[in-house]
Amino acid sequence: MPPITGRGINQADLLSLLKLIQIQYLALANHLEGKSIDGIANYVFTYPSNLKSPGIFTQGAVLDYLKTVHDAFENFLIILDGDGNLSFELYFESYFPETRIGDLTRSSLTQAGIYEGSLVKMLGDYIAGWNGMCVELDLDPIIAGTGNRSTYGISPNLVDTTGCVHKPGTGSTVG
Repeated sequence: MPPITGRGINQADLLSLLKLIQIQYLALANHLEGKSIDGIANYVFTYPSNLKSPGIFTQGAVLDYLKTVHDAFENFLIILDGDGNLSFELYFESYFPETRIGDLTRSSLTQAGIYEGSLVKMLGDYIAGWNGMCVELDLDPIIAGTGNRSTYGISPNLVDTTGCVHKPGTGSTVG
């Protein structure tokens, strides 16, 4: 799969990346649940059936899915922070992406429209946060040596954020 860029998004490639995010998330959640990181599996999510090749039929479906991923990752990090067995306790602060989805005043990823540069930046930030979290998990004595980054990481080469910025929302809707 070629990298997704802010200069144009191949919908099939975007769908492949979104599916990969779900696969890696579920695999790591199950792995951590097996390592007694309780509650992680409560925040698993399924890939929606309305997102499939050859293309995206509604941007609302993409936004709903991204919101699900966003919320699940937030809860995932909060659980890691609250787990008394892990030595590192700043997962949320260190690895949660700043991009917001659906907030008209703070995001250009809304039902009113998707700014491609923001979408690519959000995906790049998500992958960087996810991979950083996996590296941090590899350093933790409770689960060290399990190859979290190599096994559950997502290649940063799948997203090229060159020139992409998060464009703030306008505060209004398109009507």
